[in-house]
Amino acid sequence: MPDVVDERKKISIALERIALRVVGYVQNQLELIAGIRTRPVFANPFTIVDERSLNITQLLTTLQSQTKNFLDKEQLQIAGLRGQVRALSPKLTLDRGYAVVRNLKDGLVTDPKKVSKGEKLKITLAGGDLGVTAD
Repeated sequence: MPDVVDERKKISIALERIALRVVGYVQNQLELIAGIRTRPVFANPFTIVDERSLNITQLLTTLQSQTKNFLDKEQLQIAGLRGQVRALSPKLTLDRGYAVVRNLKDGLVTDPKKVSKGEKLKITLAGGDLGVTAD
């Protein structure tokens, strides 16, 4: 028959060991949790959001700058093309002193040899039209 005192002593030792192991396990888990808490993402959970926000702000600034540069360049090109179109306009050609000569039957006169003496012509100048007769 087992000795009661001896069995109680074994149970007491086993309980002490169990208590030490539980305390050790809990202590390890607390240290693990403390380690996780010190990680930057857990220390300040808004770090990721702040970084992404900063990144988006930088991208937006870059996009705005590039868009402005693109539009400025295109406006310069449009201004250049506008100048070219104006230079080719009939009105500006007339303003520079040129004239358009037309007869009454065929329209535009480009060769003086095709105009008969006494033929009625219409000359368009920058300031208006003239009716003339060829000599």
